[in-house]
Amino acid sequence: MHLTPGCFQRYCLRKGGTLMGSPWWYDSYWEKNKPAKRRARLPGRRFIVWTILLLSSAFIGLAQNGFDFSAAGWIRRSVDFMCGALSAAIIVRAIFSWVMVGGYNILVRLLDDATEPILWPLRRVIPLIGRFDLTPVVAIIILGLTPYIVSLVLSPLN
Repeated sequence: MHLTPGCFQRYCLRKGGTLMGSPWWYDSYWEKNKPAKRRARLPGRRFIVWTILLLSSAFIGLAQNGFDFSAAGWIRRSVDFMCGALSAAIIVRAIFSWVMVGGYNILVRLLDDATEPILWPLRRVIPLIGRFDLTPVVAIIILGLTPYIVSLVLSPLN
């Protein structure tokens, strides 16, 4: 009788034996069909940084006009503040890349979490020129144009 490895394993288990190499407690009742523990997953650092950035820009956009709420003006001011804050973060990150600052520094990690979602798609499109990365320059130009585009789109709503 020709036995394949799967047949041999089933034959041994049917006869009450254990598989070779298995410890004697392998077939105990608490090891069988034990469901995997589901761990609570906390939001990542990048999510928290972006949430704080969005909420602070929304609050500052509302507070700049004395809490006078007009939707178009509030959106315009919030986008303007957020683009300015991200431009400043990209500039500080570029300066830190020139100066030897450790990667485990909390400020460097927060700047990476805030700016990487903007810089990463640009890095896929824009190639390096020698050893120079021009994506921060392109990102600052895009972030500088964004408030003007938003104000042009929202100007009919005033």
